[in-house]
Amino acid sequence: MNFLRFLLLLPFLLLALIVAIANRQTVLFSLDPLAETTPAIGFEVPLFAIVFLSVLLGIVLGGGAAWAKQHKWRRLAKEERKQIKSLSKELETATPDRR
Repeated sequence: MNFLRFLLLLPFLLLALIVAIANRQTVLFSLDPLAETTPAIGFEVPLFAIVFLSVLLGIVLGGGAAWAKQHKWRRLAKEERKQIKSLSKELETATPDRR
């Protein structure tokens, strides 16, 4: 199973490596929208770092949104597990031991 997972992950890792090598140049990442040449808040980073961090942020935000949307189903599953446990205990006490 681990080998299959590795084989499926390998193309994505190679693609990420190619993107990183092709985008090694540094760019000015600025948080100051008004100053173009000398921003008050800005730093130089490799372009691939911005791309990878943007993708990672999208994955985290998308996962968080999906997790939040599934809250109703997780709560329902928890309630049903409690009910199953309660009914199992009730069944054990209601049926005589047949030994």
